[in-house]
Amino acid sequence: METLDECVKTNHSHSPNSIVDLLAAKPSPSRWDKKVSFLALNYRIRQYATSHDNVHIVNVWDIILDDTGKPRADIFIEDNLHMNEKGYELWKEIFTPFMD
Repeated sequence: METLDECVKTNHSHSPNSIVDLLAAKPSPSRWDKKVSFLALNYRIRQYATSHDNVHIVNVWDIILDDTGKPRADIFIEDNLHMNEKGYELWKEIFTPFMD
């Protein structure tokens, strides 16, 4: 298994001008107990992206949270892990700028 850095370097060795978009960890009600770990992971991804050329982070964390800072209940299916159509519409707003 390759590390993130190895994957990015491999991509850039094959396509030097390509942009790598890294997806942040997504909060969900079923994994909210892992919030601190996910925030730490997202911080590391952000640090990596900002310190490497042609690497960006796609922040899906913030748009999923409600006004109290917890995952929105209305965008998840019954398992509280996977999103419903409304959730993916929110993601569409976030992903669209990266599709150019």
